[in-house]
Amino acid sequence: HQMGAIKRGESTSGKELPITRPIRQYFHARTNQPFASARELQHDSDCEDTNEWLHALSESLINDFDDVSDKEKTFMNLWNRFIKCHHVIADRDIPRRVETFILMNRDKLIGADLRMNLLLHLSNLWDYGLISKNRISSCMAMYDDGEMPSGLT
Repeated sequence: HQMGAIKRGESTSGKELPITRPIRQYFHARTNQPFASARELQHDSDCEDTNEWLHALSESLINDFDDVSDKEKTFMNLWNRFIKCHHVIADRDIPRRVETFILMNRDKLIGADLRMNLLLHLSNLWDYGLISKNRISSCMAMYDDGEMPSGLT
């Protein structure tokens, strides 16, 4: 005697069963506040205009430093604004975030002549073991050439 396979949505009595989805509570990635409805899930609130006050406050605090050059302030404001919108979950995410930062902000970096500041930032990341020396080379090539070097994984 061979038993027939039960298809999804059928019961053993042959009647059609409703397919139900599990009930889940979703939370905002940054604020950890629960979403009230599925509609809220469709809107990505990271880096929306309501956070502009936070960016302005952060930039104001950095700009208040007297012992930091204007180029250093400009670079750190760019990096901080970027990193607040492109969250880093683990150290292993840093190399990709740096690449994305360079690709997204290359024109601003070049326009403000921030090549040495970028190299110093990459060197600091290397000092902390967050990126490799090969990644520094490839990131600087991205800055200089404007494209992702081939063979980079």
